[in-house]
Amino acid sequence: MMLYLLSFAIAVAAVPTFAKVALKFGIVDRPDGVLKTHSKVTPYLGGLGMFLGIAPVLWKDSFSLLLVSLLVSVGLLDDSLSLSPKIRLILEFSVASGIVMRFLGFQDLIYSALFIIGVVALVNAVNMVDGMDGLAGGSVAISALFLYMASENSFSRSLSLGLIAVCIGFLMYNFPPAKVFMGDAGSYLLGSVLSVILASSMRYGFDVRSMKFIFPVWIYLLDLSMSIVRRIRAKKSPFGGDREHFYDKIYRRIGDKVKTVLISYAIVGFSSSFILVKPFYLALALETLFSMILIYYLKLFSYES
Repeated sequence: MMLYLLSFAIAVAAVPTFAKVALKFGIVDRPDGVLKTHSKVTPYLGGLGMFLGIAPVLWKDSFSLLLVSLLVSVGLLDDSLSLSPKIRLILEFSVASGIVMRFLGFQDLIYSALFIIGVVALVNAVNMVDGMDGLAGGSVAISALFLYMASENSFSRSLSLGLIAVCIGFLMYNFPPAKVFMGDAGSYLLGSVLSVILASSMRYGFDVRSMKFIFPVWIYLLDLSMSIVRRIRAKKSPFGGDREHFYDKIYRRIGDKVKTVLISYAIVGFSSSFILVKPFYLALALETLFSMILIYYLKLFSYES
């Protein structure tokens, strides 16, 4: 328990420190009224504070620490220099391959290839969810809680608790109205740590014991999938951004950011809870039904504005 309290304390101390560094060097997010709808210039680099917080837990597996560090570095470069999507994807696939090599191996090539694609998708999906104050940090903490409850692997359980600790520490500065943003460094951190937790838990291959771990990250992947479908239908680049994610559509219906974030938390929690439902195929059917309701009610496959 002391380790996770340490992670929380480091995040609480480091996040505002990095925010000051971001302001000094101009690493900030400026509102544009389109994709960036916040009201004032807000510093990035909060994700580096979370990274320092979870590093003591990641230290239990030095290769995982290296892989997560690489993706955080990619995010930091993107925050500072705006990397091209192609470069980001190449680097993301490289790190995803490393995660698979470390935890799953390449004996089952189909499973390994699908997992690599899944890691890249998850990293980008979490990045997309980071579009409203407090949303990504709180949502990932909820996902990590359910992963902790379901996993039997000691490292994944430990990493889940560490992730919860740093997300809560970050939310002290990011819950609406946010004083600091995590930036791509932070969202890549969350996506990569979730991927390591999944990989260390899903070592059984195409097995019910493995596939149930998809539920705590289902909403992120659903939102990513619907974003790609929506943009292709509108003849737009799938790599572009928009304000049509599930939380954007909820916000337009209720007009309150705090309520939107709390409703989004409830959606993530409900979706994640199917990991505890047995048998697996019943959980899959319920998750699919819930997804269809969300897609239909929120019109996730189309533009509303």
